[in-house]
Amino acid sequence: MIRFFIVLFTVFVPLSLVSALPRIAPMEISRDLMNILQWWSQLADMRSESGVDVWLISAKYFHDIDIFTHKYSLVFQSLVLRPTIDRSLSYQLHIQDYSLSCEIAALRIVLDRLGVIVSERDIFASIPQFPQAYSTGGIWWDPDTEFVGYYTGGQTKQTGYGVYEFPLAQYSQIYSLHTRIINQASYTGWFDSTAHIWELLSILDDPKSHVILWWDWCSDPVSDDWFFAKWGKSLLRFFPVPARNRCWRSASERILKWQTPLGKNIIWLSGEHAFILLGYVGSKNKPTHIVVWDTYTGRHVYPYDELMRKWSLLQYRSLIISQ
Repeated sequence: MIRFFIVLFTVFVPLSLVSALPRIAPMEISRDLMNILQWWSQLADMRSESGVDVWLISAKYFHDIDIFTHKYSLVFQSLVLRPTIDRSLSYQLHIQDYSLSCEIAALRIVLDRLGVIVSERDIFASIPQFPQAYSTGGIWWDPDTEFVGYYTGGQTKQTGYGVYEFPLAQYSQIYSLHTRIINQASYTGWFDSTAHIWELLSILDDPKSHVILWWDWCSDPVSDDWFFAKWGKSLLRFFPVPARNRCWRSASERILKWQTPLGKNIIWLSGEHAFILLGYVGSKNKPTHIVVWDTYTGRHVYPYDELMRKWSLLQYRSLIISQ
C-alpha cells in the first residue's frame, strides 16, 4: 500500500499538474516528494520495528515538508490562480534570439499578432542603432532615440543596453499601426501610476490593442514564481518551463549614469527589460496579480505590488500598439 501511494504522489500527481498547466517539471517535483515520502514510509512501518528513533524520523519528515512547501508555494499559487484575462494563447510566444533583444522580441510577437510577419533581424535592420560599448569617459547614446550598444552584448559588461518606446513606435507606424507611449518621463506634472496600470489593463479588453512594458528584470526572491536558474532558460526553447528572474545586487547597485554626445543625462538600470502584458487576476481596478510574458524567462504571474516595484524602476514605461 505504501508503495502504491509513493507511485501515485511521485508520478501521477506531477504529471496531472503538467496536463493542467504546463509549468511544472515532473522530475523535480517527484524527487522532492520522494524525500518526503521516504520518511513517511518509515513512519508507517515503525510499529513493526524496534529501536526506531520516532522523533528523529518525524522531525526529518516535517522538515522536508516545510522545505517543499516553501519551495513550491508560489509555483502552486501561480498554477491555481485563475486570471480574469489571460492572453497567453493569443500570441505566438517565443524567446528572444539575442542576449539584449528583449524589446525587439516583444515587438515581433505583437506585430505577428497584428498580421505583420518580421524577424528580429528585420526590425534591427530598420531601427536606429549605435553599436558601441560604453565609453570610460561617460559618453554613450540615447535609448529614447536608438538602440544603445550591441544587441549581442551584455548590460553588466556595459557592451550593450537596449532601446525604449519611441524607435519601436516609429517602426510599427511603417505598417500603419497606431501607437501610444505612456511613461513617467513624459509627464511634467504629477504622474498617477495606479491610474496608468488600470488603463493598460482596460486595453486588454480590446483584441486589437497590445501592451509592451519596460521594467526591471530582477525580481524580489519572495515574489519570484519559479525555481529554475540559468540552465532552465535553455528549456524554454523546447518546453514551456519558465526560469526565475534572480539577481544578486539591489537596484541601487545596478544604476549607471552617462551623457549622450548632445549632453543629455541618462540614468539607466542594469536589468532593464521588456515584457508583454498578458492579463491579470482580480478586477481591473484592484488586481492581485499581473500576468506577463518575459522574452527571456517565459510566462510569469507576479503579485501586483511586485510588478509596480519593478515597473517604477524604469519610469513606468509602456508602449501601446493597435490596429
